[in-house]
Amino acid sequence: MAKPAEPGAIQEIAEELSQNNYLFRGLDVAELSEVLSTGEVTPQKLYSGRSVYTAFRPDTSIASLYVVSSGGPVILRSSPLDRIIAITYPGSCFGMRNLALGYGRVSRSFPSLVEAYKTTDAIEIDLDIIKTLHAENEIFRDRYDYLFELREKFQYHLLNCSTHPPKRWLHY
Repeated sequence: MAKPAEPGAIQEIAEELSQNNYLFRGLDVAELSEVLSTGEVTPQKLYSGRSVYTAFRPDTSIASLYVVSSGGPVILRSSPLDRIIAITYPGSCFGMRNLALGYGRVSRSFPSLVEAYKTTDAIEIDLDIIKTLHAENEIFRDRYDYLFELREKFQYHLLNCSTHPPKRWLHY
């Protein structure tokens, strides 16, 4: 497990987030640094073939949001069918649907594996930091909710484009 970022590195992480990540883009770097310093922020190296976590486990939430800074993509594979149901590229994040925050509290399906497709650099941000940003920053909150909407639309699109589309009601 990687160790948390040093206090001096928090400023650099805040700058990177505000410049390169959709959720944090354009946020004031000084304010973001202040919020990031209140919890654990950990740079991570994710490797292909090593799962990051199992998503959608019943009655289980994760404690961090993962921000992809380079490499990737990170994929979410459904367990029963081993199909890709989510893709995360640099500039975005993953883990939202498994956090006890926002729509993540109700978004569940089959346990699914989260893994990097190739070596990926990510920043793991503690849930308490995300809760603070969600409660205090309207821009962050609106973007967070919009990413949920996009994930749901992507999953719906995958279902409709698969070789076995959803069954229609049969009329006898």
